[in-house]
Amino acid sequence: MHSHTINLGKFKKELTLTGVIKKTKFSEVYECKYHDKEAILKIKKNKLFENDISQENVFASQLVEKDLAPKILAYDHKNNLTIYVKHIGTSAPADPDKIFLEKCAQKLSCLHKLPIDSIHYEPFLLKVKKYEETIGSKSLDGLCKKALDFIYSLTEETDNLVLCHNDLNVTNILYFDDVVFIDWDYAAINHPYYDLATLFNALQLTKKEQDYFSSIYKQAHGNIDYDLLDLYKKMPLFVEYLWIIAAKLEYHSIFKVRYNELKRQLLSF
Repeated sequence: MHSHTINLGKFKKELTLTGVIKKTKFSEVYECKYHDKEAILKIKKNKLFENDISQENVFASQLVEKDLAPKILAYDHKNNLTIYVKHIGTSAPADPDKIFLEKCAQKLSCLHKLPIDSIHYEPFLLKVKKYEETIGSKSLDGLCKKALDFIYSLTEETDNLVLCHNDLNVTNILYFDDVVFIDWDYAAINHPYYDLATLFNALQLTKKEQDYFSSIYKQAHGNIDYDLLDLYKKMPLFVEYLWIIAAKLEYHSIFKVRYNELKRQLLSF
């Protein structure tokens, strides 16, 4: 690859790009060599809604200590570059078996047990408020208003909040002989059921699979309120809809189909 065509900031003499993983409106992710070792480079292009590098670095050491996330090797705050240890693995399987579900449940349980009192974490609702402010009161359609009313009503209860990933889609769960979570751009304080709901939705788990996952997760967190969890399964869909509108992606070729799917689904709630 031609590294000279990309701004590598302070790493231009130490880093060589070797492959492209993904490019989006918000970030670019590359395979690279850093000091001759395989690594991953992430370049953030739009930080309007995402955590910036300094925010991520606040909780990174806790995550790495518990093997929840790849280690940050170095970062360049000025140029929005972060270099991570490379893990060889695949995204979450389409047909997850009990071994995967057990490891994933254990890791999510571990994340939600991390102490949060000694470190300043932003609440996830701040991101929702940013969506609302970016869309603007005059541009809020009926579904946006419905989404905001639902989210604010559901999150009025502020007990039992934990550090959550908040974006546990299939591509953000890396599976090898272990499970790690990647892309912590939306990590913030939230209700633990938001992560559970996002993960269950993304993996399209059957009731039997959800029950198995929950049986492992709740060993450290007590019984699960399944009625409340069912409500939380709607929240990530409302959040995703607001994100698409706020980012002005509803007519983008990649997001248009998803936008229309969400609209139909949310109108039925």
